[in-house]
Amino acid sequence: MRNGSPAALAAVAAEPPDVFITDIGMPHLNGFELGRQVRSLCGQTPLMIAVTGYADAQTREQCSKTGFDHFFVKPADPADILTVLREHADFLPEDAGAGSE
Repeated sequence: MRNGSPAALAAVAAEPPDVFITDIGMPHLNGFELGRQVRSLCGQTPLMIAVTGYADAQTREQCSKTGFDHFFVKPADPADILTVLREHADFLPEDAGAGSE
């Protein structure tokens, strides 16, 4: 886990994640641009999840266009996020996440 978009991008470049969860409204580099850069670095590999306080249709559509696989509005129910993570884990190779923090 990294705080701040520059640190997150450096971590993604060094070791592509299986899952990438981010807020949309952040200083410096918003979640849309961060998502675009993660997709550029990793392709379709990580499951990308947006968690945001913006509940409007335009934000949801922008998340989809950016490449996010799932969209949750704050306060997101942790059980819903865990369900998505568990479903995704069923499709990961046995060695996925080996050596991760």
